[in-house]
Amino acid sequence: MAAFGMQTNTGNYLPIVKFDARAGRFFRVDKENGETTQTDITDPNMKFAIDFGSINVGWVQFTPQGPVKVMVPYDGTPIPPQPQDKGADGKLLYRPGFYAIIAGQALGGIREWCSNAAILLNALDELFNYYADQPEAAAGKIPLISIISTVPVTSGSGTQKSTNYKPVFKITGWVDRLPDMGERTVPPPAPKAPQVAAPVAAAQSPPPVGAGAPPPPGMPFVSCWQ
Repeated sequence: MAAFGMQTNTGNYLPIVKFDARAGRFFRVDKENGETTQTDITDPNMKFAIDFGSINVGWVQFTPQGPVKVMVPYDGTPIPPQPQDKGADGKLLYRPGFYAIIAGQALGGIREWCSNAAILLNALDELFNYYADQPEAAAGKIPLISIISTVPVTSGSGTQKSTNYKPVFKITGWVDRLPDMGERTVPPPAPKAPQVAAPVAAAQSPPPVGAGAPPPPGMPFVSCWQ
């Protein structure tokens, strides 16, 4: 359902995928006869399309019934205030998150991707920055991407020390948006002004997004909550 222009759904209307940042693995999640199964589909050669025309950002908490989202399309709409619900430990239950539609043969068709893992959110934000600068994006196409590797990121110290794995995304091609992905809620980015071509000797394929380089300035998703 929707309330005050925000998506506040519980449960899933499409099958889902998830990226486990603690293990650096990508999973397809299926439900059948009340049973939930997870299939590891981690493969640097696996390609899937991510529909940035469906990207929503805001706040999400995960419950046994599924994600509860308080989100808006990433089209300039102000991010709603963070819900103040707290858990037994006194910490806020809702965290910054995203929601998008993805599709691919290895995924078994069209699926939902929703997460509030900060390390994934940052990696996807970098991918979006690169995507938004491409002429194919301005033409309304959607990128085919692969998770070609992961980068370990350690935080905390002592007993609080932990390591998560940041996915390294690479755009491998472009496809037309599938009608089954539903109505586009985020318009394509504005076309960029043409630039003078670089010398042939300097023309190289761009490096994978997020491959250890510092994040670009003004990262759109992250800046939403700052």
